[in-house]
Amino acid sequence: MVYATAVNSKAFFGPESKGIFNLPTRAWTAIVSYFEMKAAQRQLETLDDRLLADIGIERADIQTKVWGGYNV
Repeated sequence: MVYATAVNSKAFFGPESKGIFNLPTRAWTAIVSYFEMKAAQRQLETLDDRLLADIGIERADIQTKVWGGYNV
């Protein structure tokens, strides 16, 4: 028989937990991250080709550089 101890309960219900009770936090983090990466993509797309070349990015690579290979 398994008894819940203070250590186990704290790990399962605490902020560092990876249980289902942390799902809203992880969902919120994913949503915020999505909008931050979309904003970064929009900002890079507004730069001209010369400025992009100065920072080492080609226009065709903007999506890959921002999203890290994930397709959006």
